[in-house]
Amino acid sequence: MSGPKAEGNMLGQFALPVYAGLGTAVVLATIFSFAPLTGGGAVSSQSNAVMSQIRAEASFCASNLKDVNCGCFGRISGLVQSETQPKVPGAFYADQQQLARGQALRSC
Repeated sequence: MSGPKAEGNMLGQFALPVYAGLGTAVVLATIFSFAPLTGGGAVSSQSNAVMSQIRAEASFCASNLKDVNCGCFGRISGLVQSETQPKVPGAFYADQQQLARGQALRSC
């Protein structure tokens, strides 16, 4: 069975996989073209701020606390203090520094 009808049937079999592959390529190209929106300089500046907070807390630990793993303390306290959550007006919140240091002392 050869001829135009057989060739048309064969092209029809491959049409769906070809279109699906092209569609996937277009979607991936679109996603990767927006990389600055999904993780650019904002993430690294936020990471620098967190690392600075961790170092400051480890330094506080070394200067003021005895028998505490200051690396662990700095990491936990720094991460807790770096968290930013939206505040509800009129609500009472614990002091973030005291909360962070208390959690770090219990954990380390």
